[in-house]
Parts: sequence; C-alpha cells; structure tokens
Amino acid sequence: MVAYEAYNAILSLRNASIRTELTTQMQAITNSQFQIASNYQIIKYKNRATGVFNDLGVRLSGWYSSTSADIANHDNIKKLTFQDLSTVINLGDVFEFGNFRWIATIVDNIGGITASCAVQRCNCKLKFIDSTNDVMPSTPLDTIYSVDAIADVKIYIPIEDRYVLLPSNTMTARIPNDAEGRKIKDAPKGTRFLLGNPLRAWRTVAVDTITEVYKNINDITDNGIINLKLQLDSINIRVDNVVAEIAKQYS
Repeated sequence: MVAYEAYNAILSLRNASIRTELTTQMQAITNSQFQIASNYQIIKYKNRATGVFNDLGVRLSGWYSSTSADIANHDNIKKLTFQDLSTVINLGDVFEFGNFRWIATIVDNIGGITASCAVQRCNCKLKFIDSTNDVMPSTPLDTIYSVDAIADVKIYIPIEDRYVLLPSNTMTARIPNDAEGRKIKDAPKGTRFLLGNPLRAWRTVAVDTITEVYKNINDITDNGIINLKLQLDSINIRVDNVVAEIAKQYS
C-alpha cells in the first residue's frame, strides 16, 4: 500500500511537471508571435478597484457562432485574445476600443489554450445621482454616476433560439456589478434615468444581482453583471435636468 501511494505521488508530480513545461513552452511560442499578428491592438482595460483604464495588448477578432443571438449581434460582439496564458477576465469587466466601451459577457476559454473572452458593445450610459435633491440646471448637482450599459428592447430565449420583443414601455439593461452599479435602486423607488433621442425618462423596476453575479472562494462579489428591468416614465421638466440628462430620484 505504501509503495502504491508513493507511486501515485510520483505520477502526480510528473504530471504537474509536464503541465508546467507545456505551459511554459506554449507561453514562449505565444510571446514570440503574438504582437506581429495583423489583428494585434492596444486597447484599454478598466481596473475595477481604481476605475482607471490601462493599456492592454490583445488580438481583436470577430465573434461568430450558429446561435441567433450571436448572428444578430455580430457587429456588436468581438473576441479578445490575451498574450498571457494566465490572464483572468471576470464577467462584467469593461474594455475600451474603437471609440466605444465593451463589457465582457463570456469569459470561458474560447476555442483554444490561449486566454480569451467575448465582449459586447455598450450602447448607452446610465447617468444618475444617488440623491433625492431637485436637479434643475440652475441647481448645483450632486455627484453624477455614469455606468456603461448594454440596453435592449428584446430578450433572447436560448431553448428556443429566438428573440422576444418586450412591451414598448419596457427595456432591459446589463451593467457591470461594481460599486457604482450597485447604487442603482430597485422598485418601488427605482433609480430614474434620461435616455435616448428624443430624450425619454426611464425608471428601474427590477434589479437582478443574483443570476450573473458570482462569489469567489474569498466571498468577494465584485464581479459579474447586474441585470436591470426599466420601465418608461415621464420627464418632469420642473425638476429633471434635461440639459445634463440627469433625472430627479424619488423621495
């Protein structure tokens, strides 16, 4: 029995050594070729802890698959491949390139040994104040928060591989689960936003911080995506700041 356990221990060490060596070799090959590719770009990657965008070299490519969701959004979904094989991207991480913000929506290793993720283009910013003070243009504003978001008027049903349009007065929005995003309030006093062209008022009627928010082994939940349900509201020209596109919050 002791000999058998010792044999298994040796095999374990050997396998670990082989894995380490293969990873080292693959990283060396990647380093030698990564930056000479035609799709290599320097983009910006947002540090969740500081909110600062830092340079990051990636390979940028299209994202294609057979699902209706990806086909319909092929211009709005890209694949990022990273040089460092140990790169860890969290769901909801934010990138900036092509003059747009993008949110990581798929963070599994996609199609190979290299580290990669899928990102989707943000189409709006949810601007709001965490206060119930009046916000007329002549009134000094509280701190304005601005959260990158992917807003949509339809939802995708994976089992049926099709989209379903939401009622005309309803919209969904996906935002990073970070300190600012978590300030957005649920009903009945949901956070209000001014969005669109022409400008319209919307208010949050549901906040989902469970479905796409994950705790790691240290019980930290500063990752993932918050799903919002927004409902059409009325602009109040007496207190809403149409110039700054900031709505008054419910008292």
